[in-house]
Amino acid sequence: TDVSSLTSADCRSCDGILDPIREVHESGGHFETDGWTVVASRVKSRSDSRASVSAGVKVAGGTTVPSAGAQPVVYSSERHIIEFHLDRVDGAWLVSFVGFLS
Repeated sequence: TDVSSLTSADCRSCDGILDPIREVHESGGHFETDGWTVVASRVKSRSDSRASVSAGVKVAGGTTVPSAGAQPVVYSSERHIIEFHLDRVDGAWLVSFVGFLS
């Protein structure tokens, strides 16, 4: 819910990331991870209403239990370069696109 509040209503790439997380929770599953950490970032472009930011992100390893009673799935840490597009909506910056560059 917290992450969804930071995304624009038409961010389809956000849905592609968030929908699997929602499905796990709705199925009674859960995640055990330290999550994502931004290691570095830079603003690539910015206007009053739009911005583009690239970020080096470390995704911590962890365990996913995909549904209630399911066997855990263990995954390793990963590093990615991600591009975020942001739109200013009612005075707040909302993510309108997320693209994995690596």
